[in-house]
Amino acid sequence: MYDVVIAGGSVAGLFCAREIAKQGHSVLVIEEDYEIGTPEHCGGLVSISGLEQLGVVPHRKTFDHLIETAEIFAPGGKSFSINSSKQKV
Repeated sequence: MYDVVIAGGSVAGLFCAREIAKQGHSVLVIEEDYEIGTPEHCGGLVSISGLEQLGVVPHRKTFDHLIETAEIFAPGGKSFSINSSKQKV
């Protein structure tokens, strides 16, 4: 029996699991794939500096490509850009 069960070994799921476990609770992470990180999925727009602020310090070689700018498009056709050098998370 676990105190908390988390569905999904995503960046958010694993971060939550770690933080809850730090508080002394037993945690089970259920992931649909055999190995976390495979097949490769987009982790969304999570910046390296944002991860570092959360206490997660990824090795730079973890990433195949670094995105500096993202263009977000709404269904109505409007869009906006996010520049990673100006964002915290």
